[in-house]
Amino acid sequence: MVDDLADAGGVQAAANGTDNPSRQVLRRQVPVRGTRARLLRSLIDRFGGRLDLALAAYNAGPAAVERYGGVPPFAETQAYVHDIMADYRSTAMKPSA
Repeated sequence: MVDDLADAGGVQAAANGTDNPSRQVLRRQVPVRGTRARLLRSLIDRFGGRLDLALAAYNAGPAAVERYGGVPPFAETQAYVHDIMADYRSTAMKPSA
């Protein structure tokens, strides 16, 4: 799952605890700035503009969101989506100064 998310975001993830020198060099060459934003944008697109599903996929992986047909029933993922959406709503609803 981590490799799938990393590949979707343009980042080469290290293999499960077997970090070899070629992967270390590759990781250093990939710019990190903006990678998470690109990943989130791709997940928003993948899930038809549904920010809640994109956030769930960011946290639990796209396969979990697809498997459950929505936000997976994982306490961590549900809390993550709830908290981020609450922050987003409170910020989006504030009048501009």
